Amino acid sequence: MMTKPNFSQALISVILLCAVAQAFGSTENPSCSDYSITAGAVRTTEDVQAFVQCAYEFVQEAGFEEARRAFHEDERWRRGQVYVFVSEVTPMTDQTRNLVFPPDPAREGTVLEELRVDAFGNNFHQEWHRILSTVGEGWIYYAFTNPATGRDEPKATYAKSLDWDGTPAAIGSGIYRRDIPGTCNSEEVNAMGLETDPSEERLQEFVRCAAMELESKGYFATIALATDPRWKYGSIYLFGLDINGYTLFSGDPHSGQSGAGISELNDMMDGPFGGRDVVSVGDAFGETLLYYTARNPASGEMQRKVTFVKRVVAHGLPILVGAGYYPDKGVPPGSEEEDNGSDGDPERPTGNDSESAGQGGSATLLYWQAPTILNPYLSSGTKDAEAASLVIEPLAEYNPNGEIVAVLAARVPTLDNGGVSDDRTRITWNLRGDVVWSDGTPLTANDVVFTWRYCTAPGGGCTAASSFENVASVDAVDERTVSITFDGPTSFPYAPFVTSESPILQASQFADCLGAAAADCTDANYGPIGTGPYIVADFRTYDSVLYRFNPLYRGVESGLPSFGEVILKGGGTAADAARSVLQLNEADYAWNLQVEPEILASISTGGGGTIVSAFATSVERLMINQTNPDASLGDLRSEYADGTNPHPFLTDPAVGRALSLAIDRDTLVMTGYGEHAGRPTCNVWPAPPDQVSTNNDECLVQNISLAKEILDDAGIVDSDGDGVREREGVPLKILFQTSTNSVRQTTQELIKGWWEELGVETDLKNINPSIFFGGDPDSPDTLGRFYADVQMYANSGVDPESYFGSWLTDQIAGAANFFHGRNVQRFQSDEYDRLYDELQNTIDMEQRNQITIALNDLLVGSYSIIPLIHRGNVSAHSNDIEGVRMNAWDSELWNFETWTRSH
Repeated sequence: MMTKPNFSQALISVILLCAVAQAFGSTENPSCSDYSITAGAVRTTEDVQAFVQCAYEFVQEAGFEEARRAFHEDERWRRGQVYVFVSEVTPMTDQTRNLVFPPDPAREGTVLEELRVDAFGNNFHQEWHRILSTVGEGWIYYAFTNPATGRDEPKATYAKSLDWDGTPAAIGSGIYRRDIPGTCNSEEVNAMGLETDPSEERLQEFVRCAAMELESKGYFATIALATDPRWKYGSIYLFGLDINGYTLFSGDPHSGQSGAGISELNDMMDGPFGGRDVVSVGDAFGETLLYYTARNPASGEMQRKVTFVKRVVAHGLPILVGAGYYPDKGVPPGSEEEDNGSDGDPERPTGNDSESAGQGGSATLLYWQAPTILNPYLSSGTKDAEAASLVIEPLAEYNPNGEIVAVLAARVPTLDNGGVSDDRTRITWNLRGDVVWSDGTPLTANDVVFTWRYCTAPGGGCTAASSFENVASVDAVDERTVSITFDGPTSFPYAPFVTSESPILQASQFADCLGAAAADCTDANYGPIGTGPYIVADFRTYDSVLYRFNPLYRGVESGLPSFGEVILKGGGTAADAARSVLQLNEADYAWNLQVEPEILASISTGGGGTIVSAFATSVERLMINQTNPDASLGDLRSEYADGTNPHPFLTDPAVGRALSLAIDRDTLVMTGYGEHAGRPTCNVWPAPPDQVSTNNDECLVQNISLAKEILDDAGIVDSDGDGVREREGVPLKILFQTSTNSVRQTTQELIKGWWEELGVETDLKNINPSIFFGGDPDSPDTLGRFYADVQMYANSGVDPESYFGSWLTDQIAGAANFFHGRNVQRFQSDEYDRLYDELQNTIDMEQRNQITIALNDLLVGSYSIIPLIHRGNVSAHSNDIEGVRMNAWDSELWNFETWTRSH
């Protein structure tokens, strides 16, 4: 009896042989002459470039007519979506012709005017001519309809200039991004999506993406393919076999993960296949659909199954990768027979069963900045949005990778899936069908429409109003479909109803809370009815929230959430919170640990908990009041008043530049944050790299002598010898305020010392963070009131368009908007407003990046904001808490329903 090979040993041997061969130079790169570079072998962009070079050489060797024939007929040059084309290169875009175009020979010799502008708004032929006439060869990126899917999809093409029988032309080939190994979109292709909406088409796409993962990563992908929630959910799992039927990996919980004779495709299983060797069938045909009966791991019952297998080669070994679905499976976990599921974050784990939901005991969360309200639309504080996020939810949120994932929506609308209109003026959201409010009434499209009306009602003081400023209408198409129409094309339609700061409110609860009545709806604002895993049992403003498990939560059938009770406790300091989790074992989670690095390191030595951190776009900054905060002004205090009430010296750029140059940002990071929690920055928008300015880097190096010189040259000098400079007779005396926090107080003291060295007198003030970041319109100490000269805090965004909308003229905070306007420092610039309008009407990503940088530079160059530190979010959890995935893009509690306590 033949012993079947052990895959791990065989694969390791292959890898070692490859390594030895490379070390002794016995292997050669594929060459055009040995015909190893073919259309069927194209998998990566490097393959595309080599393929085009070979096609170019073939034209030189074989001549034009033979090349034309071969490009149309020979499999070497054409396989699936990979082919060689030749196009004319001319500056007259309306005269550009395709000379060789195998997918549609009828187009050859014709002018293709209809394809001049792609889905990104790029003029393809202008870009084609520009690159080839100036460089001679290179990459062109665009998005036209993929014939395989019928959707506009990104494609990268490499082209090289050549003379085609006397015509200036270029030869090229390309690859769709979706066809590159490892680039299948996890948001669109995952086990949860297949479980929710099974079909042969989705099954084939799922398996093909898994196959590409295996091809690109080899053996090291098998663990993830067998266990990662992206590839395993409910009754959906992947398996891999060698051509002898030996199981290499499997996500089936009812079988071993590897071995002989355990595969459901075993030819000895007479029931399913009657002895037919389906492994050989799959090996011979490359891709095969199979129909048989197998055990459903979700129900434990034998049911009909539809399986798709695909043959791939990993490190030289042929492997059959497969998965299947059960047409008769009934209701999948956490959904109904109809499309109730959500293609949310595929990495978010599921629970066990309905009996385990709410049975995990109690969890204690420390938010030392205590919440003041549970309606994030009436607060500027992150802590209020996070506290509310356990109860009320948005249509979608951001996961830790900065990707948008569905929450109350069935999926995230995109251009590819038809959810975003081709002209980018409309986005259509479909709601999950398994969501009810905690009072038992169903979530409907009318609740979404109402939330828009609530936030845009005049006089309501909604802090998220800028998310809706380009929205023309929000309409209920039917009970579960919502259409958002914008007043023009938008490249980013995800500002409304996305993130924990833009949740859906129950229309019936907030019906009487529109406009000026919003702030007086205490019961609703302190105890919103929600769709989330918890219900508010008791809320004590500036102190604590007690939550109870929501028995109507959609995840109950999957055992979610685990904890039956949650206590969110406010008050104290960040160091107190850290100590409670990391040393004293008094709490399970401590949020926002702004603690000096040496103190945090000392606290954490006990090993009682784990510190977690993540970076996104958060920047600690100084906000420089552009208006006069003099208390003697009465109602005019810190009011913009159409520009008639400027600050007596802080609107002078010379003063702002000097204040910025005097600061040693490296010292601030070292003393207050540590390398894992902070980095010096001169930009208010610090990421991603393509949108980061380098024009403000002067501030990265402290230069007090230059700062003094700037003030001297501007005539801002100490004329009376009291150590304080004056500008036009007004002493440079600053009230500098921030929230109570040991790191911020240390930062204040350091900055005060540097500024006084300049001749700027500085008084310090710190305010209870629950008040400073709160939304009380009657409090004089909120950041929106800004009754000081300078204040310090951090802020962040997920999209530059939404983020930079904070500093438009119509966002200036003041009494008219209950001091909830996002333009807290009262910055005003017509050029800024014009540039922002341009950003809203620009689709091309490269142009958007340049405008984003320009907006950042205008803002920073005005010195109404002085960026200090690109901050990472730092928190901690006890060692027995599992499931924490730190998220700097959205609420840190974004996946709290999946947290559990180990035993």
